[in-house]
Amino acid sequence: MKHIKFFVTVLLLSTAFFAKAQLTKTTADNLVMSLLNNDTTIVVYGMDQSINRNYEIITADGRELRTPYEDSYVYFIDDIPAANWAHPCRYCYINKADGTYTIENDSYYPNDYESFIRINGPVGGNRYVWPYTNYTIPQKATPNGKLYAVLIAGAPGPNGAPIKSWYNLSCVYTSLVNKYGFMEESETCPSHIIVCANTNVEYALHQNYITNYTVYDLNQSGGFFDSYDFYNQTFSKGTIIDVFQNFSGESNTLSDIPELGEEDQLFVMVCGVADKQNNHTRVLINGGLNSEYMYDYELANWVRKINCSQMTFLIDCNFSGGFVDDIMTDAYAGCKNRAVHTSTDNNHYCWAEYYITKSENNRGGGDDGYYLVDEYVYYWSAASLGYYPIIETHLNDFTGPWYKYDNTTIGQFMWGIIDDFQEGNGYSHVGYDINPDSDQDGFVSMDEAFVFADNLDSYSH
Repeated sequence: MKHIKFFVTVLLLSTAFFAKAQLTKTTADNLVMSLLNNDTTIVVYGMDQSINRNYEIITADGRELRTPYEDSYVYFIDDIPAANWAHPCRYCYINKADGTYTIENDSYYPNDYESFIRINGPVGGNRYVWPYTNYTIPQKATPNGKLYAVLIAGAPGPNGAPIKSWYNLSCVYTSLVNKYGFMEESETCPSHIIVCANTNVEYALHQNYITNYTVYDLNQSGGFFDSYDFYNQTFSKGTIIDVFQNFSGESNTLSDIPELGEEDQLFVMVCGVADKQNNHTRVLINGGLNSEYMYDYELANWVRKINCSQMTFLIDCNFSGGFVDDIMTDAYAGCKNRAVHTSTDNNHYCWAEYYITKSENNRGGGDDGYYLVDEYVYYWSAASLGYYPIIETHLNDFTGPWYKYDNTTIGQFMWGIIDDFQEGNGYSHVGYDINPDSDQDGFVSMDEAFVFADNLDSYSH
């Protein structure tokens, strides 16, 4: 990775001042924001204490960063907050002795991101407020014992991203169960939906980012993450391989996962941090010094020997289009009946949904605004469920995608009422809603949900 360093002597404060005293943290905070022109489209985080040149900052992809100064304040700058990771960011080191500074371009957040505290306000923009008052919980589809799913959530990213990963999982999980008939876990039947998630997703939620609700439950019905469907105790690349090998019959280490047959169908979801290496898309499974990735061609290899009637893939990460050729052109695949739905192509980022679901001030654990769900996943689930999910976190309240509120039915929402969605503002919304049931048979297939999401996703490529 190429890093560009800028060495500049700061002249905003007098030389006499530096001769008498070192910079305070408040002065350094003000200085870094001044250097960034107080840009409200970016997010800036700073470590609470200064660090010396021996301190190692470990990035999520396992690299070591050090300050060039004996003692300095360090800042992490997220240049595209709504884009999924990895994406452009910067690290700024301010010399505590004389105010000189260095800025390094990067694309990964610090793995120990909890050591960095946000120092600027919320990113600009207004979230639409639904005119809802009452809600219902729609009836679920009739369970089909031939349907199986694997939901993979790799490293989620920093700060509010674990919440976003959970909502991504919950939206898809709710769609699978409520509309497509996938079976949930019960006392007598293991879940047909296997959740393989990075432990940060579970940990962050456990730390009361979402309160007054059993956050492990993806669908408000007792489908808790446990030994049946949440393999997070030793979550790794090997965990995912083990799940697929049990579905293919290559292994029988997990007694609750059967070998799939010609009457079975498999759905696979992937979300999380992703980048590209040697023109291959790779998803970060676990970050830090021992970081590990799942490459696009590896997923194709893992599902190759599964002999079922149909496979559907929903890939929601940066450069997700890179998975298509590997999965769809595998000449040795046991199941040839496949569909791959991706949030973007091989060259672009995927983005968070912003104007309907973004958490605002004092929501999402008290931070100054989180992005709560990816735009592509949100619209895919909305199409399948038949309504726009209300997704919010308050300090004392919580809503999930299984709630259907008044005035949120698909086909009724007028996009023209949101100024930012007006045609000509760079978005694909054209002021009216779209009926996802294109063949008008009364059922929205996963292919139709993909087309709907692709049409409404503002950044779709």
